Amino acid sequence: MTDAEKNALIAQNNQLREDLNYSSAFVDEAENRLLPQVPEQRQARVEDGFSHINRLAGDARAMRTMLEGLRNQRDLIASGAVQTEAARRDKALNASVSNILDSMDDMDKATTGLSKFSSSIGGTLSDVSNNVNIHIESNPAVRAAGDNLYAQLDSLSAQLDSLSAFGRDDSTEVLENLSAINTRFNSMTDLLRNERDRLNSIADDGGIFEDASAYENSTSRISACRNEGIVSGDKGVGGIAGTIGIEYDLDPDKDILRTNDRSLDYSFGVSAVILDSENMARVEGRGDYAGGISGKMEIGYLSGNKNTGDVDAENGRFIGGIAGFSNGTLNNNTARCRVTGQKNVGGISGYGTTLTGNSAAVTILGEEEYAGSIAGKVEKLDADALQGNVYYGGNYGAIDNIDYAGMAEESATPLDTLLVKFMMGDRLLGMHEVKPGTVLQDVAFPEAEQKEGFFIQWDQPMDTVIDDDLVVKASYYLPVAMLDAPENYHDSNKPVLMVDGQFMEDDTLGFTMPEENHYVIEIPDDGLTERKVRVHKPEWKNYSFTVNGQAVETEDFGDYLVFVTGESKLDITITKKTLPYGTIVTAALGVIALVASVVFYIKKSAGKIKQH
Repeated sequence: MTDAEKNALIAQNNQLREDLNYSSAFVDEAENRLLPQVPEQRQARVEDGFSHINRLAGDARAMRTMLEGLRNQRDLIASGAVQTEAARRDKALNASVSNILDSMDDMDKATTGLSKFSSSIGGTLSDVSNNVNIHIESNPAVRAAGDNLYAQLDSLSAQLDSLSAFGRDDSTEVLENLSAINTRFNSMTDLLRNERDRLNSIADDGGIFEDASAYENSTSRISACRNEGIVSGDKGVGGIAGTIGIEYDLDPDKDILRTNDRSLDYSFGVSAVILDSENMARVEGRGDYAGGISGKMEIGYLSGNKNTGDVDAENGRFIGGIAGFSNGTLNNNTARCRVTGQKNVGGISGYGTTLTGNSAAVTILGEEEYAGSIAGKVEKLDADALQGNVYYGGNYGAIDNIDYAGMAEESATPLDTLLVKFMMGDRLLGMHEVKPGTVLQDVAFPEAEQKEGFFIQWDQPMDTVIDDDLVVKASYYLPVAMLDAPENYHDSNKPVLMVDGQFMEDDTLGFTMPEENHYVIEIPDDGLTERKVRVHKPEWKNYSFTVNGQAVETEDFGDYLVFVTGESKLDITITKKTLPYGTIVTAALGVIALVASVVFYIKKSAGKIKQH
């Protein structure tokens, strides 16, 4: 072995030892709860520690490459291709290198497992300061990786013990630090084995956290909140709270305060409560877990909350009018909305465990599997966990489209009020509860922000009879100042009739023409009490002008006759005036007599002049 080879091997061995020492120090800190408390510093320390653990795999492979080179050299010595005086070293190399390579096979496998395991555990640790929660109970990959790693590390420890003992006989530089390395590996093995056992215990025994959420004993709660603004996101979207859960890591007592004085073999009582809060706006999710109050509730207690905003996650699972997913308690909540999702869709909860006294008046849209007016799916049909939930109407039964008496069923009496919501785009302007049969014009409309030059248009007719929950939408529009009749006067390009007003863009004038100069019109409602109507003049000079059978005075305005009316349905008739026969004869005789008198007078005057 040349000096260069020895130096390279020693350098690689030192690198391996350095990473093991650094990793061991990090492990000691984690084990003794000495990691920094400042989230940014804690994050940096965790990431740094696990980067050294993951680098052990690369160290092992690099060491393996160097040792394989030594074995090749040994083979050359054995074949006589290298100086025979080196044969004395062949015996030592043959034994030591072969044993090292055998051990390195196990080390390679172990460090690969370590890398995978640390990535899995590291996800839980390194994401702590980013508030990313990983539910250990639902992560079987952690246990599988851990079990495999410990078996490999146990085997590796035995290999290293044997190798260290053999190395003392040969006294080669390569084996100089293997005893220390073995100690470090054993320390890491013990810590990770303990952590594996703790995680397994969480999975098997229900965890070290006990959900103590309830109204009467909660010291941490959200109450009397109100949201009127649209909420949009990817996963875990809620009108009041997104996700309610617990952070799992190696040091849980730094995240959640203990509620008792137990020893280190402790459990924690945790509480998360939302009371008497209301969401009135649309909740949109692009993925799973969306709810009117909370998107995902791993623990907690929701009581007395109300949601009237639509919950829409067309491609999502676990979508609910109150909570998308709930492992806690939903009590006395009310949902009146539309809920859209792909799977596990419910008026109160997409998936739930404990539901009591909730009510829902919802429409379920877009589901493919597990949908209900109360819940899409529940943990179990238990009368203690499900009590007194009712729904009103809708298009689905209570739980997965099935009613269960006393637990979740349709109400025996209909709702005594209906909900009218006034919207401007996605913004809620106001909301009223009214009796069935109320006419929309009798409901107080909210004040909407005025824009100069624009008018507000409501999309529902004022005479709408309200027999179901109703959404009335407003929009801004520029008024149309005049509506023309579809017929022109004779061969001109002028309409026979025009109406002035403040009309909407899609308004049209109701118009029929039974005969020439006879028009029947209906003017769309524009909110004005009076409008100016223009009718083209007839060809005659003498005519009568009537509206709805009554003579009306008009003014001339170019080719049009103009009048003002407050009515919307008009029957307009223009009739030519003619004189009766007797009147014409009398007038003609009068004219003849007048002419005769004039002639007689002229003749008489002429005779007098002549005599004179």
